[in-house]
Amino acid sequence: MITHIPKIITAMGNIDDDLISGAAEYRRTKKRIYTRWGIIAACLCLVIAGSVIWFTSTKPLANDGASAVLEDGANGQQLEITMSSSTQASMIGFIIYQGRTYKHYERMEKADILGDYLGTITGNIDELTSPDEYTELSGSVKGDFFSVKGYDPQFMLCMKETTGSVSTFICDNGNTMKYGRELFEDSIHLMGNFNDVQYETRASWFFDKNELYRINASEEVLQRFIEQLDEAEIIPWEEVPAKEGLTASSIYDTEIYHIYFKMTDGMTVHLRLYENGYVRFQGLLDICVKISGDSFDNLINIMKNNTDAGAVSINDKLAAKFERCKNDPLLGKYIPAYVVPDVRLTIAEVKYYIAPQTGSETGTKEIYIEYAGEYDSNISYSVTITWRDEYGKNGWAGPMLDKSELSAGSLSEYVTAKTYTGTQIQAGVWYDDVSVVLSTRGISVEEALEIFNSVR
Repeated sequence: MITHIPKIITAMGNIDDDLISGAAEYRRTKKRIYTRWGIIAACLCLVIAGSVIWFTSTKPLANDGASAVLEDGANGQQLEITMSSSTQASMIGFIIYQGRTYKHYERMEKADILGDYLGTITGNIDELTSPDEYTELSGSVKGDFFSVKGYDPQFMLCMKETTGSVSTFICDNGNTMKYGRELFEDSIHLMGNFNDVQYETRASWFFDKNELYRINASEEVLQRFIEQLDEAEIIPWEEVPAKEGLTASSIYDTEIYHIYFKMTDGMTVHLRLYENGYVRFQGLLDICVKISGDSFDNLINIMKNNTDAGAVSINDKLAAKFERCKNDPLLGKYIPAYVVPDVRLTIAEVKYYIAPQTGSETGTKEIYIEYAGEYDSNISYSVTITWRDEYGKNGWAGPMLDKSELSAGSLSEYVTAKTYTGTQIQAGVWYDDVSVVLSTRGISVEEALEIFNSVR
């Protein structure tokens, strides 16, 4: 019988001290060319690597790091957060809700998974935040959050971005699990709820090669594999022998495949497979299960030899996003038709107005397109399209011209020369109630004029 029965957390549970002392707010930016494009996208991050999130005792752990106090939203009781100093932190978003910490798991372009509105996260946590600010409804991301349709909110929550994308967050404390079925079935509902299974090697995943294959094997192979996951006992990852396996250094070097179960609700169950039958769920990396026998070997042989499998054609997601921009019924027609030669598309996104507490899209707020030089790194430009009412609110409060005033001479007034970045142009043009803002580096006034004149 397993000696490390998953922990039972009283009230708040335990948050590693790295969640407080090691958090750094590297909020995602678009690398936009002028100050406006440093706009915050609510994405700080913090992932705890190597920390144990499952304990056997309800007693407070010895505090070998820092500590903080959290107000229990249910009864106002002060709850102590005990933090271990033995962990390492890297970056991923997190939120605190009802005494639990939820860490970012997956971001989906479009998914109909928003359930009930549960609250609003303040987004106040950064690398300078003091321990006493790690309170209920605080976090490194900001905005309304919701339950996820069909999932226990004590396990998973979600948030919707202005781009329409939905991010899920998985609770990594306050859970009690002993067997795999409590994770893979009770929490994730894996068996029978997926319509596609793909995989890639560790090298493909690590180097972002997207060399994916689809498993076409009989359902029996996958079903038996999942049955073994369900029957296995939960093991703290740190309990896995450091040098067990076919390699000579550590268990991390024995990772061989990543497998993706594409669920019917649009989500993905991402598993990491290791030699000797160890399997980790990407959403809870501090635990694993170990399976053995033909069920694991049969699946590995399919991946190793690409038998009963076929290569997955990776669609150009960026091109699809650009088509979505062009086809937007409100602002798409204002995208300039002219594209400077020898540049490549790097960003294309639509932002929407999101109704508070419902998450519904109520209209298009902004379109943003960015290009970079294909051969010359000193060439780049961005186009931002939004409404007149957004002027000064979206970060741009610079010079604006009416379309009737457009000329090479008028644009020349907004040229600046900087030796280390090249010539820059920053200006906007009103097209009735819509503003089109252009920020360039390394292109001529004549090319900028052609961009503006090609607005349909």
